[in-house]
Amino acid sequence: MLEVVRQKLEKKQPVNLIATQCVEAGVDIDFPAVWRSIAPLDAIIQAAGRCNREGKLEKGELTVFIPEDTPYPPMAGYLQATKITEHLLRAVGTDNFDPHQSELIQRYYRELYDLGRPSDQAKELLCAIREVDFPEVAQQYRLIKQDSINIIVPYAERSALYEELSAEASEQGLSQKWIRKARPLTVSLYRPKAEEPIWDALQPINYLRTPQNKMTDWFIYLRKEDYHPNLGLVPPQQLHLWMV
Repeated sequence: MLEVVRQKLEKKQPVNLIATQCVEAGVDIDFPAVWRSIAPLDAIIQAAGRCNREGKLEKGELTVFIPEDTPYPPMAGYLQATKITEHLLRAVGTDNFDPHQSELIQRYYRELYDLGRPSDQAKELLCAIREVDFPEVAQQYRLIKQDSINIIVPYAERSALYEELSAEASEQGLSQKWIRKARPLTVSLYRPKAEEPIWDALQPINYLRTPQNKMTDWFIYLRKEDYHPNLGLVPPQQLHLWMV
């Protein structure tokens, strides 16, 4: 899909790309204009990096807008950082809101850390670090508190790998070698609620020595017809399109 977008841009053909945050992670595309919903300032700066990236225009145009009803990701830190960005936008005004201005960036992080007080957070983690208790550090350290799961999807162009992974999972269970092999077909999503219908299509995978009643983080997705070549995994009766 990115290659199609690049070709259209090179030929100066009309192209509108609606994307998830994955484009902020170093994706090499260059649009004359970017629209980004209000977000933490660092995310806005990353989005701006996809606007006039190659410097071919005199200037690109970044528009930051505030959606009426789009929910934020379920992490308190993301919402907190977004609210600080929104406050700065209103305080300095749209004409002075330059995401590359060092003074604005310093003000953003000063307010963010003064409000969040990192030294008061995760006291159990800090205690485990001081005591060099690595197992406890691994248990306490979570960038995202909400639990997520890994799903092996039936990507059509790698169907042979999907079948191979499914067979190995049934016969041998989960292993580090299997996980490395499965990465090209792995998508992540927040653990669905118990009543959600997607569970009917998920086959759990456990380590051989893991008790069967313990929750696992790895699953094989069984319904091949639910994987769209452009949209990724689209389970039936789901309101969300899971990110590829």
